[in-house]
Amino acid sequence: MLLLRYGGLKLYRDSLPFFLGLILGEFVVGSLWTIIGIVMGIPSYGFWV
Repeated sequence: MLLLRYGGLKLYRDSLPFFLGLILGEFVVGSLWTIIGIVMGIPSYGFWV
C-alpha cells in the first residue's frame, strides 16, 4: 500500500520481482534445510510446521 501511495504504479511494478524473490527464497532455503535434516537423520528447521 505504501509503494502505491508514495511511488505510484511504476514503483509497485518495479518492486514486485524483489518481493516475489523474497518469498521464493524462503521456500528454497526451508526446503533445503528439510532435505538436509532428512538425509542426515537429524532434526532441523521446522519449515512446514
